[in-house]
Amino acid sequence: GSPWEKPQCLYNPEAFFSALEVNYASLMSPIMMVPAYMPASSLQRMFQESVLEMKGKSGAASGSAERAGIPVAKKTYAQPLILVAPPIIFQTRAEPAVTCPSKFGEDMINNQHQHMLKTQCAFPFQCDESLRASPTSLLACAGDQLKDRKQFGLEPSDFGGERGYADFLASVTEPVFLVRDDELFETKDFVDTMTQMVQVLLVFWSPEASTTTVMTVHANFGESSSAQVDVSVEHYELLEGRSLDVYVVVQILVLVNVAIMVMDIAVSFKDTFLRVVAEQRAAAEEEAHILRERAEQAAQIQSLSTFPAPSPTHHSRRAMLLRRQTGEQSKLGEWLFVVRGVVASLQELVKDLVDAVIACLVILYVAWRIP
Repeated sequence: GSPWEKPQCLYNPEAFFSALEVNYASLMSPIMMVPAYMPASSLQRMFQESVLEMKGKSGAASGSAERAGIPVAKKTYAQPLILVAPPIIFQTRAEPAVTCPSKFGEDMINNQHQHMLKTQCAFPFQCDESLRASPTSLLACAGDQLKDRKQFGLEPSDFGGERGYADFLASVTEPVFLVRDDELFETKDFVDTMTQMVQVLLVFWSPEASTTTVMTVHANFGESSSAQVDVSVEHYELLEGRSLDVYVVVQILVLVNVAIMVMDIAVSFKDTFLRVVAEQRAAAEEEAHILRERAEQAAQIQSLSTFPAPSPTHHSRRAMLLRRQTGEQSKLGEWLFVVRGVVASLQELVKDLVDAVIACLVILYVAWRIP
C-alpha cells in the first residue's frame, strides 16, 4: 500500500489510544473517558455544559519557559576522548534475484509468491502491482551487486574502494522513520537480507594524548551464513613543538646515514667484484699455461718413441685441437670464476644492507624514546 498508511501513533503502534499524538510541549484540557459510543450531538452538548467550568481554570502555576529547564549533570572521564566527526555507516547491497544456489530455494520463492497471490492478494484484497508482478518482492536470493540505483533515498557512492550507500549513523539509529524525497522509510529496514557488507567508521580525538584514533567496525554478510565482524583501531599521534623538531632531525640523520651506507656498499661491491675477477682471471691463465706445457711435453715424448713419425699435417691438427680445448677450458673457467665473484659480492652487499637496516632501527628507537 501507500508508504503513508502507517499507525497514527508512530512511536508505539500497539498503543490502545491512537487518535491523539503530541510530539512537543503543549497544554491541553483534561481528558474525560466515556465507556460508550456517543453521537456528535451528545458530544457537543457535553462540551457546551463544561465550557463554564473550564473558563474558571487559572492554568499552570508557572509558565512553560520556567518548566522547560532540564538540569544536565556533568560527566567527567579519566581519559577525555571526543568524536571529531559524525560516525558514518556504509553498506554494499545485492540485487534481489530469483536465482539461488539451490533449485529448492528457487522453487520456494516462486511457490511463496504464488501462495501470496492466491490468498493475501486475492479478491477482495488488493496488493500493489509491484508486489504482484515480482516474485522477489516477498523472498529473494542475493544477485549481482547493486551499484546504480537509489536505495533508502540515497545515491550510490564510492567509499574505501567499494561502491555502496553511505549515511550518518545517527540517521538510521536514533529516529524510527525518515522522509526523503517525499518518501517515508523505516530505519530498521536500512540493513536487510540484501545487505552484503556494513562498515561503521568513527574518528576520535584525545586532547591529553594528542592522538587521533580511527575505529572501523566491518561486518561481512555475503560470504557465509553468519556475519563475520572485525574491529580495527588505528592511532595517529600528532607531532608538534620539540617532538616535531626531534623527529625531523632524526629523519635527516637516517637519510644521511642511508646515503653514506649506499655509497659505501657500491664502492665495496665494485672493488670486490674487480678483485675477484682479476684473481680468477689470473688463476685461469695459470691453468691454461699448465695445460699448454703438458701438451708440449706429450708431443715431445711421442716424437721420441719407436713408432713411425706422424706426418706434419697430423702434428698441426693435433696442436690445433689441443689449443682449441685449452682455450675452451680457459673461457669456461673464466665464466665460472666471474660467477663466483658476483656471488661473493652479493653476499657482502646483503651483509652491509642488514647492518644499515639495524642502524636505522636503532636510531628510530632512540628517537621514539626521547620525550
